[in-house]
Amino acid sequence: MTTEAKTRKTGKNGRTRRAVLLGLAVGTALAGMVAMAAGTAREAEATFPGTNARIAFTSNRTTGTGVDNPTGDFEIFTIKPDGTGLKQLTFNTRDDNSPAFSPDGTKIAYDSNDDSASNPQGDYEIYVMNASDGSGKKNLSNNDVVDYSPVFSPDGTKIAHDSQGIQDSNPEGDYEVYVMNASDGSGKKNLSDNDKGVEDNYPVFSPDSQRIVYTSFGIQTSNPQGDYEIYRVNALDGLGQKNLSNNGVDVNDRAAAFSPDGTKIAYQSNGAQPSNPQGDYEIYRMNASDGLGKKNLTNNGTSDYLPDWGRQAM
Repeated sequence: MTTEAKTRKTGKNGRTRRAVLLGLAVGTALAGMVAMAAGTAREAEATFPGTNARIAFTSNRTTGTGVDNPTGDFEIFTIKPDGTGLKQLTFNTRDDNSPAFSPDGTKIAYDSNDDSASNPQGDYEIYVMNASDGSGKKNLSNNDVVDYSPVFSPDGTKIAHDSQGIQDSNPEGDYEVYVMNASDGSGKKNLSDNDKGVEDNYPVFSPDSQRIVYTSFGIQTSNPQGDYEIYRVNALDGLGQKNLSNNGVDVNDRAAAFSPDGTKIAYQSNGAQPSNPQGDYEIYRMNASDGLGKKNLTNNGTSDYLPDWGRQAM
């Protein structure tokens, strides 16, 4: 049975915080690997805006120069690439996760269940702050549901994220992919907008900021098997929704990553199929426009996960 790796991050509403780490768990053979990955997903999570810039990450450390975190919750830090200049940007008694730099490096978006005046419910919300010193914190999502895992569009104008909970734009309350204006949280839109029992998450922008790919799980017209598939949608209005991977039953496709020119998508796939009779996790590539041209790139008897696409040929 395929499951998703999770970390246990529970706010006042009692809902479980899902890790960004995409589901690597398959049976007992991978149990040790998954336990390690799930247990360290938040501690290891990091992002950086270009060569020689500061690195942002989440940590529950309580000691060290510049650290002020006596309660041991997760806070957002930045550090120089050489390991010096540690700086703590968030200070509260709850959890701050998933830091993501804006393309120009001046802002950091993150999710937080801080129960301060900006979030009296204490549920997970999407915040943004100045990357230099953590000032100017603003609750962008600011609703009564849980919002996770922000990602900036390459042009810096939008933020996409996961959202779960009953709201006007999502009466079923399942996981959906949303987008909003990065400056003030206005213009919120449910892009995936599927029926109850379908979970959509882990959005990734195309290099031109015009499209989003995401992972969808659950029975729907374009996926009658209900397994994990990679979908594409227009980032502006949610139109043009298409199942790109569209594989058979018990084949699961996740962890999409665009090529720099936006024409290809790399992803991980597991489950028996002609190009992978063993059914282990392999790294695939396909056309971003229509899902054609699928190719198993790693094609071996072991498991390969979580592709990313370099910006310059080696």
